[in-house]
Amino acid sequence: MSPELMPRCRKSRPAVGGGSGHEPMHCGYIGQGMLSGACPGEIFTSPTPDKIFECAMQIDGGEGVLMIIKNYTGDILNFETATELLHDSGVKVTTVVIDDDVAVKDSLYTAGDAALPTPY
Repeated sequence: MSPELMPRCRKSRPAVGGGSGHEPMHCGYIGQGMLSGACPGEIFTSPTPDKIFECAMQIDGGEGVLMIIKNYTGDILNFETATELLHDSGVKVTTVVIDDDVAVKDSLYTAGDAALPTPY
């Protein structure tokens, strides 16, 4: 979202990201009272740390950014790397990992519960 279009608010701005191919995730949830930014990766691929960093820098209004991270290995690694870069740049960042998807809970091939945040 363009910084000019965002209302001036005194709160941290939430952002999410992850692999494309699940539209309207993630960009479809940008709007007033919802996400301030989204950083999609390639099809089924986590966005890179530099892209996540750029997204957060674009939406930061001085009050910080809330990174909503889905519980996928690539998302966790890349968002945590971007969070370190943002901290080093002086941006306030808080992270939360979403892991509420129980569709594959008993699978032998998963790394834990995945996530599908539902902001609506």
